Amino acid sequence: MMTLYIKSKVYENIRRDLQRPHPYAAERVGFVFVKSINNKLEVTEYMTVPDKFYIKDPSVGASINHQAISTAMMRAFKTKEGILQVHEHGGYGIPRFSKTDIKSHPDFLQSFRNAHSKGIHGFILLSKDRVLTRYWPVGQSNYLDTANVTIIGDSWWQRLWRWVGL
Repeated sequence: MMTLYIKSKVYENIRRDLQRPHPYAAERVGFVFVKSINNKLEVTEYMTVPDKFYIKDPSVGASINHQAISTAMMRAFKTKEGILQVHEHGGYGIPRFSKTDIKSHPDFLQSFRNAHSKGIHGFILLSKDRVLTRYWPVGQSNYLDTANVTIIGDSWWQRLWRWVGL
């Protein structure tokens, strides 16, 4: 099982971005780019999905178009990084993917693998106080889940604050 390592400034940027209201989507979506180094997933950057790439679809919290996905794919292709789609469900504790999320995973995963077949790809789901990462190791058809996340740059009290959910 891998641990996801993310710089505190990037983590805070993700949180801020996903909290922004959208004119018609109930939630926001973004992409995290990762490199696998010594059994660690290291986040290199976060990419927000611009408002114009959302599709009006009241049956889901957020729907994005092919331009959003292809923009992430182009970056992964150029940089040879993995892609993790990220969004938030709210609540406390380790979050769970919805049925809609699980249904969409294979299509996203195939697109991500088309961009960089040797990358680790998957999804990050946030609650108010926890992070769940679902990823597919290279060449594997089964996914792994991990709630092991290390925020780099936090002091010990900030890590404790996040852990207890204050």
